[in-house]
Amino acid sequence: KRERATTIRTLIRCSFSRTDDGLVVATVEADAFCHSMVRSIVGALLDVGQGRHEPAWITRTAEALERTAAIQVAPALGLTLEEIVYPPDEDLPAQAERTRRRRA
Repeated sequence: KRERATTIRTLIRCSFSRTDDGLVVATVEADAFCHSMVRSIVGALLDVGQGRHEPAWITRTAEALERTAAIQVAPALGLTLEEIVYPPDEDLPAQAERTRRRRA
């Protein structure tokens, strides 16, 4: 574990669309990602869409201080990483400090 590391992430955008041929496209943008984070987001939203949880469950789960086993991680098959964009190096320390303050 890295000293002063945090798993807090800021979700900037999460949207879904459907292509003309019926493919569902999820677009997830964040300041950083944890292991299986996108698969967890997609799995949680699928659970809500399929009626296993009410929509407010997403907010409660996201605001919880600890991860819950109730989130069903979506299978990796079909998920594709398309792009990684990093902020300028000079912005990284300030972003890390904001995240650490939020965790405290």
